[in-house]
Amino acid sequence: MGKAFICDHDIHGEYGLGDLIAEPLEAIVERRQKLLDEGLSFKICRECNDIMRIGDSPILESGAGGIFRDWIYDLYKETGDPLSEANEPFKWIYKMYEKENRVDRLVNRLLRIEKSLQAELAEFEEVRRSKAWRILRRIFTIARQIRDCFTRPIAQTRTRGPR
Repeated sequence: MGKAFICDHDIHGEYGLGDLIAEPLEAIVERRQKLLDEGLSFKICRECNDIMRIGDSPILESGAGGIFRDWIYDLYKETGDPLSEANEPFKWIYKMYEKENRVDRLVNRLLRIEKSLQAELAEFEEVRRSKAWRILRRIFTIARQIRDCFTRPIAQTRTRGPR
């Protein structure tokens, strides 16, 4: 009674965090957070298959494509054609990988492509930011020149004749 455990799946009580009767809740919560921050090395955690453990985690590094739960939902969602969004060459490639029992290689190839595209996007964003910064500097220079035109005494301004 009063025992706190690392997880509700610890049905044998092997991984206790503390006793709520003997110590304050804050101490137990702090201990739990420390364990989470250091990474869980418990056998029960390594063997966990609970979707809630990683449910909010993105599958792809970029975060594109949604979180883990979205992918599981998609797995069991009824669809007419399982490859409805694939073009014919991709359907053929998928069937070949599936026939050879190497869908894992297809997935790894797609992940490499995704990683490469993310790197290209990051490079593009850097160039875009750089160009935007140059444009901003030019705008500030022009704004300063305009301000100077209006703040100079009239005697200092040059008048230009017709060209």
